[in-house]
Amino acid sequence: MKTNMKTAADQAVSKKEYFGYFSYGFGQCFSYGLLGSFILFFYTDRGLS
Repeated sequence: MKTNMKTAADQAVSKKEYFGYFSYGFGQCFSYGLLGSFILFFYTDRGLS
């Protein structure tokens, strides 16, 4: 009995999909870092003085 299910070793991530996940992760971390840096600067320079 043969099934059409692929094992984890048979499934490979394409370069296009790999790049898409990388871009998403990088963009998410980059935007979070920019926002966090702005908030840190704003509250330490102006808000708490």
